[in-house]
Amino acid sequence: MGDSRATRAHWGHMMWIVLACLLTVGGCRKIKMMTGIGETIEQADTGSPEAVLQDAIVAAQIEDEGKAWRQYRALIHPNEVKRTNQKKLWRTDRFARFRRQIDNYLLDPSIPSFNLVGYKVLESGEHVLQIESNKSETGTPCTFAEHEGAFYIKSCSL
Repeated sequence: MGDSRATRAHWGHMMWIVLACLLTVGGCRKIKMMTGIGETIEQADTGSPEAVLQDAIVAAQIEDEGKAWRQYRALIHPNEVKRTNQKKLWRTDRFARFRRQIDNYLLDPSIPSFNLVGYKVLESGEHVLQIESNKSETGTPCTFAEHEGAFYIKSCSL
């Protein structure tokens, strides 16, 4: 009986060692998301959806609301702001909420860092990022879509 406990303990320790190795290498985003550990994004890869979100965070933190909106507006997918009513909805509702709530998602208010707790690519090619909030137990989604080879915000509930 003592041997089977020792064997189970050994395999349990081995599992944790393998998991720790995978997580420290950084190449297993899927494992990080499945285990609920998440991934801290401090300096995203240029052109990635994470980088677009960091640019949006920087824009939202600009004190001058007009300048902040212009910078943020450039990050929204062109199909989302074709009509005047769409632009108005983005500016008065979605962007205003994003500016108001952004500190709930930042790990450090002085840099646009956040914790990514979910990531999936849909059949449509859209990328859905789940961002950890200090106000909620579940991740908050932001969806990004490509247009002419670059990622843009398609929707964002931050």
